Amino acid sequence: MTEEKYVSVSKVFLQWQESCRSCGLVTSVLLYNVLRYNFSDELYFPKFPIVQKNGHETMENITCRHLVEEFLLEAGRPVARTILKEKFEGDLGWERRLLDDAIFSSPLVVPVTAGQVYIHRAVLDWNSDKQLKLEKMLMEILESRADFGEYYISLPVLVASPVSESLPALAENIAWTPDILSFFASEITGIMALGTRRLVVMMSHNPIHVENEIDLIAYFLKEKFNGSARLRDLEHAMHAIALFSSEFPETYRKEKDNGLPYEFQGNKIALKK
Repeated sequence: MTEEKYVSVSKVFLQWQESCRSCGLVTSVLLYNVLRYNFSDELYFPKFPIVQKNGHETMENITCRHLVEEFLLEAGRPVARTILKEKFEGDLGWERRLLDDAIFSSPLVVPVTAGQVYIHRAVLDWNSDKQLKLEKMLMEILESRADFGEYYISLPVLVASPVSESLPALAENIAWTPDILSFFASEITGIMALGTRRLVVMMSHNPIHVENEIDLIAYFLKEKFNGSARLRDLEHAMHAIALFSSEFPETYRKEKDNGLPYEFQGNKIALKK
């Protein structure tokens, strides 16, 4: 550990598996525990499988999430998930679950394109003044649209429209994307983000009583399709506003005690009577 800030015991075990087994260390967990018992004065063992030099970090409780945050902050630019995978799954031997948990649990990791590219919040040059400006802008748009019977904003549509030019400026050379916008919109009290990628925003309290995606689908069925539609036609309408991308998701087909407000009839979907 002369150069690396931290190493993965899982990776070390794979590289030296024969030697480890000859010493009775038959798993990477056992190796981790033996190292922690014998070298706790020299090394820091924050969380399996990470081992780190004592005193290298100022954080007392380093976690996988913090390692990803640090990597993105040091990068100072958008980073593809393939690079994160190479670093943390390849070099450090993490399971995919660890990387995904670190990305999705962090308030500092912002999706540029969800599932593909990420950036550290600080790199975007975001602050409280810009957050307030965004909140005011989105609230005004929602109130204006409500006057015409439209109670939602499709973020991909907004980003592609001239209105996006009024969004608060991000860091130089960083353009707004629907996923960045969703990230910051989701932090606004009184606004909820809906859909498989949270790209449809609405007032949390709205006159059409929509509280979730299922409510919004039922609203569309009633207002846009007179209560019944071909499933493909509804899918196209939902894709147009970015509630979901293509086929009707299973998560919107099932509800406890069959409490869905709509039902499926072959290739059609209709509101229950």
